[in-house]
Amino acid sequence: MEKSELRVRWLVLFLSCLLMIGNYYCFDNPAALKSQLQQHFSNIPNARYEFLFNLLYTLYSIPNILLPFFGGVLVDRFGARVMLFAFSTAILAGQLIFATGGNINCDDDAWKLGPLTKIYCATKTEAAQKAATPMSIPYIISAVISPFLGFVVDRIGLRALLALVAPLALTAVHIMLGLTVVNLYVPLVLQGVAYSVFAAALWPSVPYVVQAKHVGTAYGAITAIQNIGLALFPLAVATEFNHDERYIPGVELLFVSFGVLGSLVGIALNVVDYQNGSILNGTNGKKRRVSLMLDEDALDAEALLASEH
Repeated sequence: MEKSELRVRWLVLFLSCLLMIGNYYCFDNPAALKSQLQQHFSNIPNARYEFLFNLLYTLYSIPNILLPFFGGVLVDRFGARVMLFAFSTAILAGQLIFATGGNINCDDDAWKLGPLTKIYCATKTEAAQKAATPMSIPYIISAVISPFLGFVVDRIGLRALLALVAPLALTAVHIMLGLTVVNLYVPLVLQGVAYSVFAAALWPSVPYVVQAKHVGTAYGAITAIQNIGLALFPLAVATEFNHDERYIPGVELLFVSFGVLGSLVGIALNVVDYQNGSILNGTNGKKRRVSLMLDEDALDAEALLASEH
């Protein structure tokens, strides 16, 4: 590979990473602003606010249950470049609309500047700022170690096994958060590691098990299934919270059950992979991908010969 081509590939990879930063920033904005939003809508009862807040994520996810199927087909049809620009434009437009609505603000300063509540409001703001630091830990961990984990996965394989390790680790994370008094940073660091392991192991596995012409559709199907969970689970969290109006331990135990469910799915994935020649767990993933491409070329050649006759 020539140096100029290698530089272009690294540039494309860097720009793709920047694109994902914008995507996740837009998606995670409501979670980071939850307390501020609740203060803004202070006239809404707490239980009602929890339901509406989680409903926001559900409404985002419902159309994305079906749209990724069409998105995957469009990628296979028109190519990644055209559709990447189209999808990025849609994300930008959605965030601009959301930001425009958020800037229409009529907050009253009486509470923030009042003689009896000034210290309380300042302390509350400081607490919210301090809470933002732990929330960023999983993402910082993921940003730092994901490239190295991707390199390791490419070297050793074991993709299905690592996809099982991730939900097991997340189960341990939520057990620590909900049932122990361990230092907060321990489970959050483990959460970042689990997220990185899962992303490095599972998402790149798709090209190893489907033909090249169906990769976009396959990713669309995975994203659609993911959004089914993103649509249902926030409502489940809101329902559990409204039961006793606190997150610990009820909501954390709910997350533990999700982790156990993910672990069972991971076990099933490993069993299926073993029955099909350890495509994901073996170190011959590259050979398998080449084999799929050769099989596809052979089918195309047979179709061409048949058309000539």
